[in-house]
Amino acid sequence: MNERVVAISIGDAVDREMLGFPEREVKRVLFALCTALIREGFQIAYAGDLRPGGYTYEMFNFLSGTYAGQGILPFLYVVPGSVSDNLKFEEVVELVRRTRSVSNILLVRNGQAFSITIADEKLLIGPKGPKRIAVNSDLEWQAFRQRHPYSTIADALTDARKTIASLASGCVAMGGKMGWPNHPQDQFQGQMPGVVEEALLYLKANKPFVPFGAFGGAARDIAIALGFLAPTEKTPRGQEHPGYLSAIKQVKGHRHPTALDPLLKSAATQETAEELAQLALEVMKSF
Repeated sequence: MNERVVAISIGDAVDREMLGFPEREVKRVLFALCTALIREGFQIAYAGDLRPGGYTYEMFNFLSGTYAGQGILPFLYVVPGSVSDNLKFEEVVELVRRTRSVSNILLVRNGQAFSITIADEKLLIGPKGPKRIAVNSDLEWQAFRQRHPYSTIADALTDARKTIASLASGCVAMGGKMGWPNHPQDQFQGQMPGVVEEALLYLKANKPFVPFGAFGGAARDIAIALGFLAPTEKTPRGQEHPGYLSAIKQVKGHRHPTALDPLLKSAATQETAEELAQLALEVMKSF
C-alpha cells in the first residue's frame, strides 16, 4: 500500500436532480477534490475508461493542462480488462501518449496488474527487465489479451477495484448506480454496484471510505448505512434491486474509528465543492 494514493469513485446519480443539484456540481466537486489531493502530494487512483465527454476524460484534460511538464504524475489510471478488450493497438498507443504526462497506467487482467508505457510507437508492458513485453502490432496486442483472459465484465471490473484498493490508503465516493427499475443508465454489472463493492473493500481493510452523500446515488445510501445520514434521508423510490439491498446491508456491519465521525458526517451532508474536498483531505491525513 502507498499511503499517498487515494482512490476516487465519482459519478452521476439517478436521484441527483431529485435532490436539487445540476450536473455541473458533480464536475465542480471532482475538480476541487483532485486539486486539493494533488496539492497535498497525493496520487489519485481511478479505474474505468476515458470515454470523451465523461467526467474522468474532462479531469484528465484539466490535469494535463495544469500539471504537464512539472515532473509529477498526479494520477494512477487502472484499465480494467473489459476496457482494454475494446481498444485496438493504435488506440492503446494513443491513450498512453495522451495520459503519460500526468499518469501512471496499469492494465489489470485476470487479477494481474501490468505497467504500460510506449517507446518508438511500441507498447512496453511490464516492469523493466527480461520479462517486459514489447507489443508492435494489433495482432500482438490481441495475443497478449488472449494470454490473460477474464470470465465476465463484472469480474474484470472487480479485479480493477481490488487492485486499486490494495494500493490506495482510502477512497472518496460520490453518486453511483443503484439499479433502479425503468432507468437503464442506472443498471450495474455483477452482484452489486461498483461504489458499494469499493466501500466494502476499504471498510473490510480498515481503510477510510468517504461518501459524499448530499448528491444521491449509492454513496448516499452508504452514508446512511454507516450512520452518517439519518435513514429518513433516503430518497423516495419504488421497488429496489435485491442485490443492491443485500450489498447495502453488508455495509451496515462496518464502522470507521469514532474519532472520524465528525469529519465523515460533515462530508455526507456538505454541498460545497471546496468544503467537501477539504473534509476528504482531512480524513485521509488523519487516518
